[in-house]
Amino acid sequence: MADVFDNEVDPTIRDRLWRLIRCTPNLDWVILSKRIGNAPEMLPEDWGPGYSNVWFLVSVGQAELERDVPKLLAIPAVVHGLSIEPQLAPVRLGGFAPRLQWVINGGESGGGARPYHLEWARSLIAECRAAGAAIFIQKLGCRPFEHGRPLRLRDFAGGDTSEWPTDLRIRQFPTVSRGGVG
Repeated sequence: MADVFDNEVDPTIRDRLWRLIRCTPNLDWVILSKRIGNAPEMLPEDWGPGYSNVWFLVSVGQAELERDVPKLLAIPAVVHGLSIEPQLAPVRLGGFAPRLQWVINGGESGGGARPYHLEWARSLIAECRAAGAAIFIQKLGCRPFEHGRPLRLRDFAGGDTSEWPTDLRIRQFPTVSRGGVG
């Protein structure tokens, strides 16, 4: 539960992680970072075209999209994806959508959670579908809004999919073979 590309991470910890990943080729590793710009200097020497079992995701909002997605896409990986969770404002993937294989989306939970407008999720779903990217709606959070009105859910964190509008019950994963994304 740490960002492996944080400058404060001891390089020996990162080296141990890369060794573990190499020893578990049948396990897919999802590496999520807010510091994707540090990744090229912190990848192992044998990274080459990437490890076939490592998926890279970057956590973004609209403000970080233009800065961080090109850095993400420059790293060889079998899956490139985004975590837009919690989503706090509309996000448009634009020309990046066709180059992504996965988007994770959701609202914020916990004390002080900010609103999550379901129209934002629907817009991302439409962009992902048009581009052929998988999308995974994680949760609606504590303060989902639909058409400007609060949506009342029994599950405080908004994680019970049976309470969601049916068009948002989407939990897709990219189709990956050891030869790449299919």
